[in-house]
Amino acid sequence: MERRLFKRIAFGVKAEIILHGKSFPGVIEDLSETGANVITDPIEDPSIFVQGAAAELQFRPLDEETIVLNCKIQWILKAYPNSQIYKIGMLLINPPWDKSSCFV
Repeated sequence: MERRLFKRIAFGVKAEIILHGKSFPGVIEDLSETGANVITDPIEDPSIFVQGAAAELQFRPLDEETIVLNCKIQWILKAYPNSQIYKIGMLLINPPWDKSSCFV
């Protein structure tokens, strides 16, 4: 049984996570009204990704302007054993969906 309250859409858009002034590239795997799942490029030191940490998720869907979402880190897991690639769950805070036609 599905436990999610909001439908997720597969997204596959390049993005950057901005955390403590550092940029971490990756891809948004899926997105919902309240959350995002991002798979990162290799990260040498993932200790900066602490549950509850404030971050920005920046991406440019289609040919639209860059969207910046304020987020909190919900969780982080290795994408593959013995890998420096991670999956990061992010909670979206006040998402500006009304300003983006790409989600309608």
